[in-house]
Amino acid sequence: MSSGHNNQLTSIKFSPDGKLLASASLDSRIKLWDVTTGKELQTLIGHRHWVNSVSFSPDGKLLASAGSDNTVKLWNLELDLDNLMRLGCNWLDDYLATHPEMEELESACQSALEKRYSHSHHE
Repeated sequence: MSSGHNNQLTSIKFSPDGKLLASASLDSRIKLWDVTTGKELQTLIGHRHWVNSVSFSPDGKLLASAGSDNTVKLWNLELDLDNLMRLGCNWLDDYLATHPEMEELESACQSALEKRYSHSHHE
């Protein structure tokens, strides 16, 4: 699997149904893999720097990724779109009020913000 990335893996997660594996890397890419065949299905490109973590929504329709570029991106896997939504963390309060099962998203976003704060104060 790691042969699909150009750098070290930073996160891997199975989809809720166990059919897909998402891998993130220092190469700023996310790859989706077919668990049965081991074949790469798709490469998601959108982060400007490495991807820290990935997480599937409970229904497996969305993949969230948090990057060192201080962004959290949502990828619509149900429609197989490479389009993404760039989001800050402000939307999380309203979103989590109606989707409490997505708590991992909040921690991913907070982690990205903490890294941003830490980096900006060391310059």
